[in-house]
Amino acid sequence: MLVLAWIMNAEKQGYFSRCRVPRVLQLLKFAAGFEDFYSYAFNFNLTEEWQRTVDIDSICKLLALVLQPRFPDPVDLLIQYLKGKRFACPVD
Repeated sequence: MLVLAWIMNAEKQGYFSRCRVPRVLQLLKFAAGFEDFYSYAFNFNLTEEWQRTVDIDSICKLLALVLQPRFPDPVDLLIQYLKGKRFACPVD
């Protein structure tokens, strides 16, 4: 519920504006195919058969390319967070 309220930019708990409904529907359509896209993009970026992770730099570039135009602020924060870590992103 919190994510829905955030997406709809609700000012108070339990109150939603009708003008935000089209945005929510658009985001839900995007989210429905996201798992398939994520799996494809992850596997596409594996360079070796034994590889189980993708380096942070590649993940940040993919996020910027695919999601940043649509969700600039959250993706900027996520990229900033990931760049501060010293690990790779696993398949799961």
